[in-house]
Amino acid sequence: MKKKNDDDDDDDDDDDEDDMMMVMMVMLGVVPPGRASGISLTGNTASFRAALWTNLDKLADNVYVVYSQVTHTLALFFVYYYF
Repeated sequence: MKKKNDDDDDDDDDDDEDDMMMVMMVMLGVVPPGRASGISLTGNTASFRAALWTNLDKLADNVYVVYSQVTHTLALFFVYYYF
């Protein structure tokens, strides 16, 4: 049985670490210079903007719904507590 020394370099582990780092950087939106992000921006600007505004609109609607629920709950609590 062969023991692995700490000095031995395993290329497979290095490649896996590099791949994992690249995946994490793409997920965070940070891509190093000279690397492709996997998203072609030519021709996708209009669809990106449309999706962005649609998602921002949905987010704003969800924030308003939660705000309304909280204020309604607080109003009921104060009415019950003080009267």
